[in-house]
Amino acid sequence: MSGVSGISERIDRIFHEKYKERCERRFENLAFIFGALAKSVKSKDPNLEVYLDYHKLSELIRSYFIDVIRYKEYHFNGKPGVDPFSKVWVDQVHKKNINASKVAALTCKWILGYKPIVVVSKASPGTISPVANVIANINEHFAFNAALYALGVDIADVPDERIEEIIYNFRFRRFEEGAYFMILTVANLTATVDPNGKT
Repeated sequence: MSGVSGISERIDRIFHEKYKERCERRFENLAFIFGALAKSVKSKDPNLEVYLDYHKLSELIRSYFIDVIRYKEYHFNGKPGVDPFSKVWVDQVHKKNINASKVAALTCKWILGYKPIVVVSKASPGTISPVANVIANINEHFAFNAALYALGVDIADVPDERIEEIIYNFRFRRFEEGAYFMILTVANLTATVDPNGKT
C-alpha cells in the first residue's frame, strides 16, 4: 500500500528508522558545497545573486535516500532463511553501504532532477557575465562538485576536458545512473585526457 508521498509504507518506515538522521548531515554537506560555489561565482561577478531553494534541497536529499533504500532492497540480500519482511532482514540489508561512485551518481541524479540553485543578475540587460558559462550550468556544476565531495576528489586533480565533458553530458544528455556508476570514479575522473579523446 502506498502513502501520500507515493512510496510504500514499508519504504517510508525504513526511511524514518534508518535514514532520516542522515538527511541532516547530507543537507549540511550540500549546503556547504553550495556556499563555496556561490562564493566563487560572486567573487568573479558581484552583480550576481546565487540562491539555493532549501525546500528543493530537502526534497532531493529525501529522494536520494529513498533511491538508496530501493537500490539496497533490490541488490542486497540478508542472510539466507531470514524473512525479507522482517526487522532482522531490514537491519542486515540497510547496515550495508553503497560505494562512493554510487553515492556520487545518485546524488547527481537528484540534484539534476530538482535543480535547486537559481542565479539572478543585477546587471543591466545585455551585460554578459564573466562567468556566463558557469551560471548557465550552475546546477550541473553543483552536482559535479557534490560528486567530487562524495568521491573525495579535489577538482584540481580532474582534467579540464573531463569537467567540460561531464558538465555538458549533465546538461544535454539523459542521465543514466548505471553509466554514471562507472563514469564517476576516482580513476576515471582523474585520468589524463589526450588530444584524441582517449584516456
